[in-house]
Amino acid sequence: MVEKIEFDHNLGRIPPRDDNTQRLLKLLVALAPVSGIIYLCAVVALSEEPVLRSTGVIAALCTALGAFVLLRLNRSGLAAQVLVWGFWISLQAQVFISNGLASRSLMALPIVIMMAGWLLSARSAIMLCVATVLFGLALALGEQANLLPLYDAPSPPLLVWLASSTYIVLASALAYYIFRGFRLRHEALRRSEEKFSVAFRSGPMAMSITRLSDGCCLDINDAFVGLLGWRREEVIGRNALEIGKWLAAEDQQAWARELSQSGRIANRESRCRTRSGVLRDVQMSSVLIELDGEPCALVLASDITERKRAGEKFAKVFHASPEAITISRLRDGLYLDVNEAFVEQIGWLREEVIGLTENDIGLWPSKADRQRWVAQLRQQGRVKSYEASLNARNGQRHTVLISAELFDLEGEQCVIGMLYDITEQEATRKEIRQLNTELEKRVQERTAELQSANKELESFAYSISHDLRAPLRGIDGFSYLLADEFGERLDAQGRGYLERVRRAAQQMGTLIDDILDLSRISLQEMRRMEVNLSQIAAEMIEEHTRTELGHRIEVIIAPECTAFGDPQLLRVMMQNLLENAWKYSSKEASPKIEFGRETLDGETVFFVRDNGVGFDMEYADRLFAPFQRLHKPEEFEGTGIGLATVARIVRRHGGRVWAESEPGKGATLRFTLGVPSENGQ
Repeated sequence: MVEKIEFDHNLGRIPPRDDNTQRLLKLLVALAPVSGIIYLCAVVALSEEPVLRSTGVIAALCTALGAFVLLRLNRSGLAAQVLVWGFWISLQAQVFISNGLASRSLMALPIVIMMAGWLLSARSAIMLCVATVLFGLALALGEQANLLPLYDAPSPPLLVWLASSTYIVLASALAYYIFRGFRLRHEALRRSEEKFSVAFRSGPMAMSITRLSDGCCLDINDAFVGLLGWRREEVIGRNALEIGKWLAAEDQQAWARELSQSGRIANRESRCRTRSGVLRDVQMSSVLIELDGEPCALVLASDITERKRAGEKFAKVFHASPEAITISRLRDGLYLDVNEAFVEQIGWLREEVIGLTENDIGLWPSKADRQRWVAQLRQQGRVKSYEASLNARNGQRHTVLISAELFDLEGEQCVIGMLYDITEQEATRKEIRQLNTELEKRVQERTAELQSANKELESFAYSISHDLRAPLRGIDGFSYLLADEFGERLDAQGRGYLERVRRAAQQMGTLIDDILDLSRISLQEMRRMEVNLSQIAAEMIEEHTRTELGHRIEVIIAPECTAFGDPQLLRVMMQNLLENAWKYSSKEASPKIEFGRETLDGETVFFVRDNGVGFDMEYADRLFAPFQRLHKPEEFEGTGIGLATVARIVRRHGGRVWAESEPGKGATLRFTLGVPSENGQ
């Protein structure tokens, strides 16, 4: 219903939604001065004593003016009070100085009383009615004792008609707005009931209306049907205890008593039984309402069965977790709960900690440390692996990783945090850092030693290159001169000896070149890039074919075999591998060399295969060692450095090389070149 206007300490206002009452008040404020001015003009023109006839009208005009000013100031409640009581006083004054209880002005009193009933509060309206009755009694007693200044001269008929017409107009306007207000209020009430009905029926929460005296269900919504499984027609008229809403009569009675006393109950947990007999946990909120004069309860219930089960599971996980977990208040660090792992790690018992703050137990080394952690948590809403130092009860300092997240608990911002103790890991990391420092120092020392050794190796290579070559050149040169100038004086055996000396000197020179090449491979700086091994193989075979035109050989080269490495070193490697295959297959009737790529155990493997003489795998471990040969020099010439060079180049690229062969069935040499890193090293 629309509230009445009351005059209270706040000088009450007409509710903005009650436009009908506002319009009525404005209309009365407008009609009063217009009617008053017309009546005053008529009194001056028709009455012999205008002052006596116009006293009440002048007071009414002043009242209307005051109410108008208050309306302009948006003081609707006070304006209504002034208007009603002002009109009443004006009428009583006019009745008092004119014809008393015989005055026609008494016709307006019912209008003023109706105005009070509509515009004022019930208390103000009753006060005005009582005042009217008492004032009438005073007039009657005054007239009976001849104490009133009665004016017996009759009013002019036109003046009587004008006053009566004014009363009729005011009564008609008042009646119109009153009945219109009733109609609007009835319509608003109907719409409100419809809205409530729609909200009640379609609400997502289970709702029921129960009579408080006997627990009889008056109505339920569809969500209630879904919760308990009872149809609406099965529930209405039955006691809530019968349908399983309550498991025990004592619980229902205790709830009814509490609701009667407090008027509402919020978020009470209870258990109910569905139609199929399944027990459900619910959370109920109840409010006391009145229907047809009887106290009833509007109950809202939500199913929290799964939530409680989840809570129970969380509690089990919380307390059984091997990691320390805490639940605390964010603003001051007050502990709400801790698990056993926290007790073991920090040393405080659970019952000792709950109710204390983190500062109370001295957990943080300083308040500033906690403030920094809290500031980051407030900013991000969660933190993960926040490294901090915390104090245990025994004074030991623990290094922990804290992962925490904010959540609301009954309107309070709280924190659930997990502490992972990394004290031992931190000590291990420090030890590892120390070992790394020592290792780095050793590496620097070994690097310095290696650099020194490399310099010595360079010096040795220089010595070989210059100091040993000079005698060899002398031996070879003088042998040549001896054979050229004195060869006729030597017999065949002497000339043979001399030729063997020259071949040995030349072979020694070749061996020195191979040794120098092998040393350079170890000293040469690596520069990695993509290298096309297929193209290098094709170029090498083409060069051998041009130099040995009579040597017919079948060559198979797989296309686009690319690798990542030093192009110069990879060319030397491919040269040695192909020359090795060319040499050991040269005595075959149909020599064949193949270069390709394959995948073994997910790894890219390159190979060079020939159908030459092969070798016994018993001696495979000697194949890649320097100066080791598996065949006699008379069969195949060479120094035994080629495959050693291949092995050293492959190792520098982070790969490996191996061979597979059988005597008389050729050999296959396979190699890998490692996996390049992101920066190409």
